[in-house]
Amino acid sequence: MEKRTLLAILLMFALYFVFNQFIWKPAPVPEAAADSLATQTAPVDSVQQSAVFQPSYFGDSLRVNPEQTSIITLENEVMKVDFSTLGGAIAQVMLKEHVVQADTLVTLIPQGRKVADLTIFHPATQSSLKDVNFNYSVSVDSLELVFYLGDEATPVVRRSYRLDDKYGIHTAVNIQNMGNIHGLALDFDAGIADSETYTKYKAQDYKFVYCVNNESQKLQLAKLKKKPVSGSVQNFSWAALRSKYFTIALAEREPNLINEFNGYANSETGNPAMNLSAKSSAGKVAWDQEFLIYAGPADYDILSTYGQQMDQIAERGPGWLRWLANLIANFLKFLHKYLPNYGLVIIVFSLILSLILTSIQQPLTRKGMEADLKMQEIQPQMEAIRKKYPNDMEAQRREMVKLQQEHGVNVFGGCIMWIPLLINMPILISLYNVLRYTLDMRNASFILWWKDLSLPDKYYVLPILMSVVMIVQSRFVKPPTPDESKMTEQQKQAQQTSKMMSYIMPVMMFFIFKGLPSGLVLYYTVYSIFSAFRQYSLQKKIKTKDTITK
Repeated sequence: MEKRTLLAILLMFALYFVFNQFIWKPAPVPEAAADSLATQTAPVDSVQQSAVFQPSYFGDSLRVNPEQTSIITLENEVMKVDFSTLGGAIAQVMLKEHVVQADTLVTLIPQGRKVADLTIFHPATQSSLKDVNFNYSVSVDSLELVFYLGDEATPVVRRSYRLDDKYGIHTAVNIQNMGNIHGLALDFDAGIADSETYTKYKAQDYKFVYCVNNESQKLQLAKLKKKPVSGSVQNFSWAALRSKYFTIALAEREPNLINEFNGYANSETGNPAMNLSAKSSAGKVAWDQEFLIYAGPADYDILSTYGQQMDQIAERGPGWLRWLANLIANFLKFLHKYLPNYGLVIIVFSLILSLILTSIQQPLTRKGMEADLKMQEIQPQMEAIRKKYPNDMEAQRREMVKLQQEHGVNVFGGCIMWIPLLINMPILISLYNVLRYTLDMRNASFILWWKDLSLPDKYYVLPILMSVVMIVQSRFVKPPTPDESKMTEQQKQAQQTSKMMSYIMPVMMFFIFKGLPSGLVLYYTVYSIFSAFRQYSLQKKIKTKDTITK
C-alpha cells in the first residue's frame, strides 16, 4: 500500500479516536477518585431514609399542613428567588436576563419541587425538616431571609439566606438544643430543570460535577442513569448539577465538613440530582455550617469570581486544552462587539485563523509539496530498481535509499503535508466546546433556519457543503500527475487509491460533523475553502519555480 494512502487511513482512525475520546465520550473518573467512591444501583435519598422528626424539639412553631405555608421572594438585578416556609428551602430560581421562549424566564428548579431541604442526624435517628413549617423574618433591604424554629432570639434551628449581586445565595445552618447532633444533609433530589426546548442531547449535555481534593470530576447524565455514584470523601469543595447552559451548585465554606455525597438521575425528570451530607461520629451540642448556593449560568467568567475552582463547572473541554478554549471564547466575544451576528463572527474568525495558520504552516506545506514532486520524478528509476531486484527486498531498499539521497528526496517529506491538519485538531476540540456550551452561543443565530449555532444543522446543509468543499479541495490542490503512458503500475495504483480516498474522507467527515454544532461546521467549511485557495496559490508558485529551474 502506498504510504500516503496508509497515512490517510491512519489519519481517519486518529480523527475517530479524537472525537470519540474528547467529544462523544464522557471523561472517565480518575482512579484516585474512583477508589474513594462506592457505586450504587439505585438512587439514594438520604433525606427520605428512615425520616423521623421529633416535635418536642420544635415547640409551637411546628406545622406540617402545606396549605399554611408561605412563599417569600428575594431578588437582585439578575435573579428572583422564591423560598418556602415548608422546610425553609428554595422553591424556585428565575433568571431575569435569560428566557426560554418570548417572555418566559428561565427557571432552574422543576415546578412544584424544592432544593436544599434539611435533614439532621441524631445518634440513632434522623429528623427530616422538609415538611416542617418555619417562621421567618426578612431584612429591610429584602436581600436576606431568616427561617427559624422555636424562639426567634434563641432558635433551635436557624436557616439564613442572603443574595449577592450576581447569582450567589449565601446560606448558613445553625442547630442547637437538639441533644447530640451527628451532622446534617442537604437534599437536591429535585435536580435541575430543563431550560431549552431542544433536549435531544440531554444525556450528553447534562452533568453532575464535583470537586474533591482540588480535582474536579464530571459525569454525564447517561452515565448517572446507568450507574449512580456515591461515596465518602475528604476535602470536599463543591458539587453541581448542570444542564447545557445553567447550573445549581453548592460550595462549602470552611471548615469543610461535608464527607458524603450521592449523584444520580431524578426518577421523575431524568435530570441530574444530588444529596450532600456532613456526618460526625462524635456528637455535638451545636452544629454550624455555611455554604454558597450558586444558581445561574454555567459561565466561566462569572463562576471564576467565586473561587474554589468553580470555573471548572463551565464546559471548556479537557484540562490540557482549557487555556485554548478560553482564548477562543474571549476572541469570539471581542469580535462580537463589532459584528452582531455570530455567524459572521465565526466566518471572520475562520478567515483570521486560516490566514495565521497557513502562514505559519506554509514552510511545512511547501516542503511536503516539493517532496511529492521529487518523488514523482524518480518513480521510473524506482520501478526499474524493483524490476532489477524482484526477489531481493534488501537490495531494493538499499538502492532506493541511495536513489532518494542522490536526488535529495526525504522519504517522509510527503507526510509533512498532514501536519497542518493535526495542528488544527486541538482548535476543533476547543472550538467545539466553546460553540456548544458557551452561554453567548445560546440561541445565537446566523441566517435562514440556523437559529442556534450551538445545535446541529437539522437539514444537514452545512455538513453536506463541507463534504463537497473537501472533495473539490482534494481535486483543487492535488499534486500534478505525470502522463498516464509514462506512469508505472505502482503510480497508477497509487493514483486510483488516492482518488478513492478523496471521496471516502469527505463522506466520513460528513458523518462525524452532522451531529456537531452547526457553528463548528461553518467554521471548518470556511476554513477549508480559504486554505484550499492558499494551497493552490502555493502549488502554482512551486510549479512555476520548478519550470524555471528546469
